[in-house]
Amino acid sequence: MMNEQITATEFLKFLEHDEKLLMLDVRSEDEYAKGSIPQSINIPILNNSHRKTVGITYKMMGQDAAIRIGHELVSPIQETIINSWRSSLQPFSEERRFLFCWRGGLRSQMATQWLLESGFRTRRVAGGYKALRHELHHALTTNFDLILLTGLTGSGKTKLLQRFSKTEQLDLEAFALHRGSAFGPVVGHGQPSQQTFENLLGLRLYTPSPLYVVEHEGRCIGKILIPQPFLEKMNQAPLVFLEKSMEERVNHIYCEYVEIPLSTGTVTVHTLRDILLSQLLRIKRRLGGAHYGDIEKAMLTAFECAPTPSAHSSWIRDLLLHYYDRQYNHAIAHAPSPIIFRGSEEACVEFLQERLRCAHNNR
Repeated sequence: MMNEQITATEFLKFLEHDEKLLMLDVRSEDEYAKGSIPQSINIPILNNSHRKTVGITYKMMGQDAAIRIGHELVSPIQETIINSWRSSLQPFSEERRFLFCWRGGLRSQMATQWLLESGFRTRRVAGGYKALRHELHHALTTNFDLILLTGLTGSGKTKLLQRFSKTEQLDLEAFALHRGSAFGPVVGHGQPSQQTFENLLGLRLYTPSPLYVVEHEGRCIGKILIPQPFLEKMNQAPLVFLEKSMEERVNHIYCEYVEIPLSTGTVTVHTLRDILLSQLLRIKRRLGGAHYGDIEKAMLTAFECAPTPSAHSSWIRDLLLHYYDRQYNHAIAHAPSPIIFRGSEEACVEFLQERLRCAHNNR
């Protein structure tokens, strides 16, 4: 018979190598929003309102009274909750069904029992989210090295990064759902919580490779802070500079910020224009009034035309010259580590592949 309980370490090893599983998070909606585990879905046993009532009862009348009121609140909707759990778990075999609460306590124990009584066997993570979070946070301090890919905005660093496998690179901007600049928010997507970002990164590092290629980032990626242990490794890592012409950079920015959002139907032309104008307004002070006015005017003119690289090249070029390049040059001048290689995309890929091979051979 399958053991109904699994340790956080055992589960994370399982998750690391098998993406075809379901993790049922039975915590409240607010707990889930604060931080979650990759591939988990949230179907609470106690929703926000119920959890608040149970918490107040616990403080005023003790554990027994809190358990009793919890049962009273959930009893009328118990069947609905169980059916939702069953529907989500149905496509997965028994050994790929998992659930957890905050600390592996009463909520997950009760959920496991209810499911078992309804004919569904699943495994409960001992220690719950707290134990998983501890394991993933510890992974950020394990033994691995980094090499940073840098270059002016629009060089296509993320595109180059994606040429490497998941065991060779860490795409922090993909984890953060942000391109790491004033114009960085991914249209149509909000950023994950800080804890969820750290959990995504920790999972990728749970059994670390000796060396990862990472894009050169600042302390923040949008609202996300890079965890201090990982940031310290970044600050000690050498840099590889990707060289691209201004024309290539303008075309890349147009594709990422204009063409793709419009071609996928994520936004309308007018909505995208307003989003970009609002992002431009945020950097008005750093740009200076004259540059801001010129770029705003060029952007408005561009959105009155058919979406083509030539129509948008003026505002993109000025934005790169007067904002992004200045920001980058300042940052690179104060970088704690040296640039050890410069070259084209193919030259950088070849150099990085050789460094990765050496790191694996010396492991």
